[in-house]
Parts: sequence; structure tokens; C-alpha cells
Amino acid sequence: MTNINSYLGCMLPYRGHEAAEQRLKSLENFFRTLEDATERLDWLEVVMCVDSDDSTRYKAMSMLNKCPCGSKFVITNLCRRTPVQKWNACADRSSAEYVLCVGGDIEFKTYGWDRMYREAIDDFPNKIGVAYSNDLHWTKGQRCNNHCVSRGFIQALGYWMLPDLNIYYSDDVMTELGKRTNMAFMHNCVLEHVHPCRKDRTVESDAIYEQTNEFYKEDRPTFDWWKENQMAEDVAKLQDLMREHQSIR
Repeated sequence: MTNINSYLGCMLPYRGHEAAEQRLKSLENFFRTLEDATERLDWLEVVMCVDSDDSTRYKAMSMLNKCPCGSKFVITNLCRRTPVQKWNACADRSSAEYVLCVGGDIEFKTYGWDRMYREAIDDFPNKIGVAYSNDLHWTKGQRCNNHCVSRGFIQALGYWMLPDLNIYYSDDVMTELGKRTNMAFMHNCVLEHVHPCRKDRTVESDAIYEQTNEFYKEDRPTFDWWKENQMAEDVAKLQDLMREHQSIR
């Protein structure tokens, strides 16, 4: 019988209000590629958050119910909350040892991606660090997109995603923490970010980000405040766990 603490958990906020048909198609591709590319589905947990007033929620939940993963949960009581609030709620509901940030517009392109994430984190002292994969387009390895951390990492900080953020700069927070602890970029592990706004997958990521600069401005003050006032304390908490592991050895 699978030990629940061995689960790798996919934290999946879903929102189908706008462009519902396109988002449902993306979610269908998410689950199809997830099933095809996961090495140990019995060690996989999916926690999905859907809005209670979302007209597509039953179709989305049906896709989850058909997924042959080891564990699955749905959260429906966070209507109109921010994506970060939903990601954090998913992580709180999850019992997974490894917590992965994904969206419904991800396609899993590398078989064994789940093993690769586990092995990367297990190589960190006390499993403290950030592992992330190749999304093919958006960050080109420079920022921790589709990042995964251990349960111990979250418990040390007291949060997973910085709660005051909306959505932007959440990857940047993980990047800063990873740089100061441990960070593994798995170039050969592809979780493609097929964002709905991408009409041409060959468009350079910089051009895409130019279109969202106005949205980034909303979260920039929060990120800057965290970096100036809280980051050092958060890093110290993580480094203490790393030193604890080294002293035991």
C-alpha cells in the first residue's frame, strides 16, 4: 500500500469563466498528458480548486475523477479568490511530501517527470531546495516555473506561495529562495506551458511578458517588500534545516 507521505502532489487551480471552451480543452490535454507521462500514478495526488459559480466546474471535476492517480481532492469554497490563495489552499489540503505548482495549461511531455522531481529534491540536504522543469517558452530556465518543493520546505517558511501576492512574482520568490538554498533546473524534464494567450508557440518569452507588464506592476511592491524585509529571515529558516541535516550526518 502506498504511503501517503510519498505522494507527489499537483496543486491545480482551475478557472473556466473566460474562454471556457479553450480552458476545458487545455485541461483535457493536462490530464491526458499527465496520465501518459507519469511513471507512478499510484504515487501521484492531484488537488484541484474550482470556483463554485464556474459553469464548467462539473466538466472539470469529471476529468479529475477519471484520472487514475493515487489520490485526488476538489476544493470549491474559494470563489473568486486569487490564484495564490487557491494554490495555498490546495497545498494545505494536500498530504503530499512533494508539492508541485501547475496550471491547467500545462502539458507533460517527458515520461518519468514525477521521478525526476522526486530525485532532484531528494538530493538536497534535508530535501530543502527548489526543483523546476523546462516549460519550453516562458522562462528558459531563468525563473522557477512549475516549481516543486518538499513539505518540510513549506513547514519551515509557514507558507508555500507568498500569501500577499496575486499571482505574479510567485515564481520569482521561489527563484530567490532557491538561489540561496538549493536549486535544480531539469532541462530535460519538459512540462510545457501552453498559455491560452499563446497563438504561436514560437513567440519569444520576452515578447509575451511585454504584454503583461501592467499586471506585473500590481504585485511588484509586495515582491520588493518581501525581498527587502522578509527574504533574509525566510532563507535563514531553510538554511537552519539544511545545517541540521548536515550535523546529523
